[in-house]
Amino acid sequence: EQARALAEALQDESRLAQVLYWLGRVHYVRAELPTVIAYAQQSLTIADRLADDTLAAPPVNLMGRVYYFLSDYANASRMLARSAEQMRRLGNTVEEATATGSAGVAYGYLGEFERALAYADRGVQLAQESQNPFAETAAHFYRALVHQQRGSWKPAIADCETALRIAERVKDSFRIYALTCYAGWAQAMAGDLAKGRMLLEAGIALAEQLGTKLF
Repeated sequence: EQARALAEALQDESRLAQVLYWLGRVHYVRAELPTVIAYAQQSLTIADRLADDTLAAPPVNLMGRVYYFLSDYANASRMLARSAEQMRRLGNTVEEATATGSAGVAYGYLGEFERALAYADRGVQLAQESQNPFAETAAHFYRALVHQQRGSWKPAIADCETALRIAERVKDSFRIYALTCYAGWAQAMAGDLAKGRMLLEAGIALAEQLGTKLF
């Protein structure tokens, strides 16, 4: 807030846009989602007025994530698709992969499966090109979610298993937990109740280790 007051006093719109974005990020970590949208929108308004992609990209991405968590998939898909395009122009392949895959999930929740899979496939391709294992894990996870939304359980399981192998290799504990839970759900829906239960029980054990209540 002190930085915001200084930026306003200096009439420095570029710095003010950055400060507003980071105020939004602080509230994001605190899960105060409507407040996040308010700060991010103020930041984006300034960035768009200045026609500055570097300034606009962070609030666009943040708003896309928040709209997703608020189940506003129309706005989430719109902002995440815009984020993917911005990250492409800025040459940030890792963030482009994440935004692209996330947009795919949002389109999937809207029932736009053809578009959702196109985005999800592109996210996997970009993540592989980046050679970033965390981005690859996320991209396969996002595509698994799209497959699950349309009830395509076998490809969902395949993507979960691929993502799990990568996550285990780099010891990404939280992603291992999330993927174990989703793989258990997919196995159960595919008809293998025993394997589904085994994975879900493993997920419960991992949740207790991590201290999380998600899923």
